[in-house]
Amino acid sequence: MITQQSAAWPVIRYSAGRREIEQPDQLAAEEPLAIRVEGHSVAVVMRTPGYDRELAAGFLLTENLIRAREDIFDIAQCGAEQGHVVNVT
Repeated sequence: MITQQSAAWPVIRYSAGRREIEQPDQLAAEEPLAIRVEGHSVAVVMRTPGYDRELAAGFLLTENLIRAREDIFDIAQCGAEQGHVVNVT
């Protein structure tokens, strides 16, 4: 599931210490993602929304919690009512 990855936000631009203009700018979205292994919390990471399953798999690999993709049976995205959570089995 990919959600909005950026949003327009008002930004005040300064030049030589003086306020020049206020205008919208695109800023990257950032949200927490809880990574669980067989229901047990492993980490909460901040990320730009989207590609949560791939992020969880890469995180587990770099933290030596898995050694190969064959160590993963499934990566489930939990429902919105539970927040931003993936469960790896």
